Amino acid sequence: MLEQNSVGASCVMPNEAEAGADDGANKDNELVLQLTVQLAEAINLQDRDLIAQLHETIRCVRQFDNHEYVLVASSRHTQVHVHFEYIVRRDVNCSKIMV
Repeated sequence: MLEQNSVGASCVMPNEAEAGADDGANKDNELVLQLTVQLAEAINLQDRDLIAQLHETIRCVRQFDNHEYVLVASSRHTQVHVHFEYIVRRDVNCSKIMV
């Protein structure tokens, strides 16, 4: 689908027809939905570099089979968990310093 933004630049939104004829199992997964939200934000901010990167990322993620998606999702889950633990430790250390 071709959309026109406020500065007149065209951008192609990813859709199911462009993704190919798969069984549709991984088309609407959480990762694709999050990337699509980020794409909408990038379009609103008119960040052309980020728009291009997100289009390519969404295209690539949609080509993953279920096994590849599980590997990416588990890696992402691990990274989020490690980052969360870091933030908790940092907040605890900051609280100790302020007391």
